[in-house]
Amino acid sequence: MKDISGIDVKVTGAGVREAKTAPKKEEVENVNLGPKFDPTFFTHPEGHPKQWVIIRDTGQPHEKKQPFVSLNGYAYQFQKNVPIQLPTPVLNMMRNCVYTKTERDEDTGEETIRNIPRFSIEVLPNAPDGIS
Repeated sequence: MKDISGIDVKVTGAGVREAKTAPKKEEVENVNLGPKFDPTFFTHPEGHPKQWVIIRDTGQPHEKKQPFVSLNGYAYQFQKNVPIQLPTPVLNMMRNCVYTKTERDEDTGEETIRNIPRFSIEVLPNAPDGIS
């Protein structure tokens, strides 16, 4: 039997494996390592284009004055109504954040479900004055 790296192995009790032969150099060089790196996938904040934005205060009772968001282990906490710079994948994630509100029509008793954006985001075309 071969393991995932192509080495012939013999599996004995309790999952112990004994390697029989090492793969040839040609076999190792042609191993498929999976999909190629995707630059749109967020694994680290560095290397992604950043955009200047202002997260506006909408006055909703559930809103926090300094929201906290996290994407793949990288956390961001920011003030509202202040220009900040965010990596594009974090901004895209924030655009997809919604809260669901259910409303009942008093006359018909019918329920309506609405998804409301969690953040009011204003994207700035350039860096704000005084910031380079």
